[in-house]
Amino acid sequence: MTVNTCTTTDESQTHALGVALGERLQAGDVIELIGELGAGKTRLVRGIAQGAGHDPDLVSSPTYVLFNEYRTPDAATILHIDAYRMSSPDELRDSGYDRAAPGAIVLIEWADRIAGALEQGAGRIEIHHDGDEHTDTKRFFQFNCPEPLHDRLAPAFATIQTR
Repeated sequence: MTVNTCTTTDESQTHALGVALGERLQAGDVIELIGELGAGKTRLVRGIAQGAGHDPDLVSSPTYVLFNEYRTPDAATILHIDAYRMSSPDELRDSGYDRAAPGAIVLIEWADRIAGALEQGAGRIEIHHDGDEHTDTKRFFQFNCPEPLHDRLAPAFATIQTR
């Protein structure tokens, strides 16, 4: 696994990081998103959706429905999962997510709650905020993933580091 880090100073930079990631993600990629409440997971997903060719205004946290599916002609389908209410890896397997959109880009918020349910090739983005999530917009990102995925996504982190 290779690790990259970056810091965003406001919500627009977090969104821009998501856009840069979304431009590089491909059908079949799986990204785990880890961070406490208010860390910016859904904000990042909105950017990823935009970068992948979807309307970011259609992205919402799927906490109560478990997953949302975003489809747009000429763009890879995105399956956005929220594991906050799941208590075991079996709940993810039983949700039918893998049959909902085979080959989709899969983004899983709160993936640490279902550790062991995901395949080995998944990337992992941990998000931490600096201080109070309601008053401070600075976010720290740590990205871990296997080499092939890392080689494709690492330039997205470099775009933020150079700003």
